[in-house]
Amino acid sequence: MYVYFAKDVLVGVTYLSFLSSTSGKETQGFRPPFRYALGVFVLLGLVQVFNPFSPSIFYGILGLKLYFYYVPLCTWAMRCCARKRTCANSWWSACRWRE
Repeated sequence: MYVYFAKDVLVGVTYLSFLSSTSGKETQGFRPPFRYALGVFVLLGLVQVFNPFSPSIFYGILGLKLYFYYVPLCTWAMRCCARKRTCANSWWSACRWRE
């Protein structure tokens, strides 16, 4: 059971390291093409946190974390692979066998 929380801590450290590396620099904002659909989904998730038929509000908060904690990783991967050549090179180097 501790493995589930350990991966969340690892992702949290990844977020902190990414934020600290870009905090002092002028970076261009990244707007994913699905931001409006994601916004609607986040609003729906926030409404479900306060479901009166739920046994506890902690179930709603846990569900919110499960739904949206990894979304920044998806947008970060899209930002890193904005150019097709960069993405193709990174996939090739990640997938090739080492001898």
